[in-house]
Amino acid sequence: MKHIRLFSIAVALVALFTACGDDKKEESPLNPVNTEGTTYNQSITLDASGTQQTVKLTNLTSKIDEVENSNTWLTVLISPYTSGTPSIVVSADEHTGTTARSGSVTIVAVNGDKVILSVTQKGKEEQKTGIDDPHDVSTDQPAYSRQRP
Repeated sequence: MKHIRLFSIAVALVALFTACGDDKKEESPLNPVNTEGTTYNQSITLDASGTQQTVKLTNLTSKIDEVENSNTWLTVLISPYTSGTPSIVVSADEHTGTTARSGSVTIVAVNGDKVILSVTQKGKEEQKTGIDDPHDVSTDQPAYSRQRP
């Protein structure tokens, strides 16, 4: 009878602790607590002509969930993901300006990790005016020559 009473008290204590326990989930590889994720920075540079580049997102370990892009001159496509490193294809419209332009794209993975991709697109070279620059050196002539005695 004494054993039954002790067993009943033990079951009641376990039930009490379970009911009053913390609702927080413990961290495990299958159930990470990190809901905000980690933010990584990555950058690429594109030519002035309408170009595209495939970018591997080496810091992401899960599939891409969403892409945030507010740049009208950039297009971002998610590459098919079966396994390994996720990637995107970034393409830019032709840039006719002479100075570089830049923008950023945020890629969010399913696990909450983010990559902020900084994209710079070079500007077209300035047009030659036809006026000779005294500092220009012809490429077929050496810029400096010295004769030895």
